[in-house]
Amino acid sequence: MVRCGDKYAVVTRIIRKKKRDDWLKHQDQIDMKLTCLRYYADDYHTCGGYFYNENFPLLETEVCTVKDIPAREGILRFMSDLLKGEEGLEEFLEEYSTGRWR
Repeated sequence: MVRCGDKYAVVTRIIRKKKRDDWLKHQDQIDMKLTCLRYYADDYHTCGGYFYNENFPLLETEVCTVKDIPAREGILRFMSDLLKGEEGLEEFLEEYSTGRWR
C-alpha cells in the first residue's frame, strides 16, 4: 500500500525506463515510476466503482499501512491481500461485488 499526495494505491510493478521520453529531456524529474492499482468510487458502476492503473513518481511516494487507507478506498485493502496471496479470488470477488467492504 502506498500514498502519493492524497492518492492511495496498491503497487503492482516498478518501471525503470532505459531512455527518457522526449518530453522529459529538459526536466529535472526522475524516470522511475511505480505502477499502482487505484480505485475510483462512483455511483455508475454496479459494484460502486472501478479499478485503474496509474504511475506514481517513486520519489513522491511513501509506504502506508492499512490503517492509513481512507474508508472510501477500503477495497484496496482486499486487493492488496489478493495480490500478496493472503486472500482468495472468491473472497475478493464476494467483497467487491456485494459492497460489504464499504
